[in-house]
Amino acid sequence: MSDRIAVVGAGQMGNGIAHVFAQSGFDVVMIDVSQDALDKGRATVAKNIERQVKKGTIPAEEQVKILSRIDLNLDIEAASEAALIIEAASEDASSRIWIVSPSRQPSSRRTRARSRSPRSDGGPRDQTK
Repeated sequence: MSDRIAVVGAGQMGNGIAHVFAQSGFDVVMIDVSQDALDKGRATVAKNIERQVKKGTIPAEEQVKILSRIDLNLDIEAASEAALIIEAASEDASSRIWIVSPSRQPSSRRTRARSRSPRSDGGPRDQTK
């Protein structure tokens, strides 16, 4: 077991979580079902880091270090050695099935956290309340 963080989902929330952990010095694996989503997520992190450098909130030499701490992976098994797994995936039911399917579960995880509170049946949350 390492201090590696796994973030399942490379969308707006997932890439933001990966960014914060990587900036804090953690190695991160960002996992998604789509290479396109992973590439877009990494590009968003790079753009946001560049913005931080321009604002002077982080030194320029940190930019490459932060990005180098984020690995991309299409396989949920990449989370197997993570100390913390954060689910930040789409509310789409097929994505949920991919994540929670017993055959796709990392074999030796310790902690798993959800970044939102979907309904227990995996359906969309009621946005009217």
